[in-house]
Amino acid sequence: GRTTNIPMSTVPRRTFGPHSQKHETQAWNHLAHEIHELGPSIHPPVPNPAPLGLFAFGLTTALLQVKHTKLAGDTEEDGKGTENLVWGFAIFYGGLLQVIAGIAEIRRNNIFGFTAFTSYGGFWLSV
Repeated sequence: GRTTNIPMSTVPRRTFGPHSQKHETQAWNHLAHEIHELGPSIHPPVPNPAPLGLFAFGLTTALLQVKHTKLAGDTEEDGKGTENLVWGFAIFYGGLLQVIAGIAEIRRNNIFGFTAFTSYGGFWLSV
């Protein structure tokens, strides 16, 4: 992010005299302007997409394990229904939403998040 060095001469301080209030007001205005300029560095314009990507990965993986461990049932019909559910989640929730989360991470200048979410999203889209 961008750093701003605020000279100590611009920090408002109490002075006395006929022009002291004018100088104090100017100093406060300058300080307020500097803080306003830091806004994009303090608050990124994109919300944090990591919870979405992590939840998509975790839930899709958990559903796949439900299929593998046959927790949804032992019959062939139960297995087919679970498999259809896993396919839908793998393509759209585990795949597409993780790719979207990865793209949002690159907007936040988070290369690790971008790489992790787009890689796992691509994996789930390819299953």
